[in-house]
Amino acid sequence: MRYRLSHDLASYKLPRAFAFRSDNPGEDQDAIVQRLLDYYVYMKAEAERLKVPGLAGIWSHFSGHFKAFEQALESGKVDLVSEALLKVCTTPLVSGFASYHQYEAILRDPRARMFESYLTVDRMLSLAEAVGAAAPQCPFQILKSYHDLDIGALITNVKKRIPFDIDPPKAGGGTFGIRTVDGVISISDILAMYVADRIHGILQRREDKSVCEIGGGTGTLAYYLTKTCASKISVGDLPIVSIIQGYYLMKGAGIDNVRLSGEPHSDRRVHVMPYWELSSLPSKSVSLFVNVDSMPEIDLDIAQSYINTIKRVGQLFLSVNQEAEYAGQSVVRNLVENAGGYQKIHRFPYWMIAGYCEELFEIAS
Repeated sequence: MRYRLSHDLASYKLPRAFAFRSDNPGEDQDAIVQRLLDYYVYMKAEAERLKVPGLAGIWSHFSGHFKAFEQALESGKVDLVSEALLKVCTTPLVSGFASYHQYEAILRDPRARMFESYLTVDRMLSLAEAVGAAAPQCPFQILKSYHDLDIGALITNVKKRIPFDIDPPKAGGGTFGIRTVDGVISISDILAMYVADRIHGILQRREDKSVCEIGGGTGTLAYYLTKTCASKISVGDLPIVSIIQGYYLMKGAGIDNVRLSGEPHSDRRVHVMPYWELSSLPSKSVSLFVNVDSMPEIDLDIAQSYINTIKRVGQLFLSVNQEAEYAGQSVVRNLVENAGGYQKIHRFPYWMIAGYCEELFEIAS
């Protein structure tokens, strides 16, 4: 079993509380999609002008997942792109971002659906323990059964412990998770809640509260960061993934609160950009950089260039990544040591998934 549970849920009976999220077009849907189409045209032109290389390393296989969506973007038709985005989590576009199993597997395979459900409960338990909404079990004491676990009460307790609203995103049609009165909460949401809470704690006593995420996936973490004390939030990623992030954030944070690169400069709180623009950010202009579960999977030379950029542009760096070094993958602490100028503040196991490490670094001014 590739994804192991952190809790013994053998006696836990899954409630009838799991569902797929629906994304409904609102009054801003066409305006959002038109801006994303303009953003795509901008990124394509910039990539050609700057001779940006194609995908490399472990991410190169993702180009096949993007083809159908790229064709919709190339058509320039709002209705085609809108249709794809409204059900984005039913497609391979979010492979590895939104859930452990693909939509079709969860929909058609009872075993995949069951395991995804148990994983979701398991991750929610980990989040509850991390924020003090539940007590971790001690191996030196009598272990308690989770037979009587009330997932609704657990979520309510988590809400009391996290100092910002954790209602799930409106975007993400096809996302699977726990159905609540506020919407469907997925594994991706739960993991993002944890990191957003961690960042909120790091930033709340700092004068500069700007955050930049490298590799934002669907944009879920950036969405939850809009609910924290973060004053400015920026995300840099692959162009097609960046389109999805822009969609999530405009749907969740509001169309007038998001700026897409290529649009006029403004004081909008959220900025979505293609990854190559990260290197153009002014020195020491970002209080905290964050990368979650992607740096080791990036081509080594590109990963090292990101770390060098963070060193120049950032003041703090939060990394949540694995260190398995599978198939030549990099290790963040090695990249940091190669760059120099980083001072470790803390390093400890990631509460949410065994085998991952959470590290916070301060960067020399």
